Amino acid sequence: MKIKTSISPLIAINAEKLRYWISITLILFLAATLYFYQLGTESLWIDEIYSIRDARQNIFNLSLNRPLYYILLHFWMRFDSSEAWLRGLSVIFGLVSVWLIYQLGVRLSNRATGLIAALLLTLSPLVINHTQEVRMYVLSMCLGLGGSLILTDVLEKFTI
Repeated sequence: MKIKTSISPLIAINAEKLRYWISITLILFLAATLYFYQLGTESLWIDEIYSIRDARQNIFNLSLNRPLYYILLHFWMRFDSSEAWLRGLSVIFGLVSVWLIYQLGVRLSNRATGLIAALLLTLSPLVINHTQEVRMYVLSMCLGLGGSLILTDVLEKFTI
């Protein structure tokens, strides 16, 4: 005789959530591996040197192209000045961008869409290249994704 319980649907729901958490964790781990891979092996190129120069100068000079990045880089450089460390700031924003695009995909469609979007962003050669530079490109992408997520949230709350 088979006894029906209400626990089995809860286990199925938790197993489904666990599967997605494992999936996004693996994608973030893959992103971290790709973004940190040989981070300090190449020397700085001219645009990265300009970024470091601008961050060392007057950090509150608002005539710079992206002042927020230079302010963050200025404080980031206080801990270390190695090439890998300086490029690590962009890696952090790259990992946050992968998380944000996952959240945006989940919000706009479903979890599978969020996972696919996160995986595509992780594997993008352009994103991998920019996360390994001392430049403001990945911060701009991160802020754009964060703004899109906030806008989505606001529009969902005020939809009639």
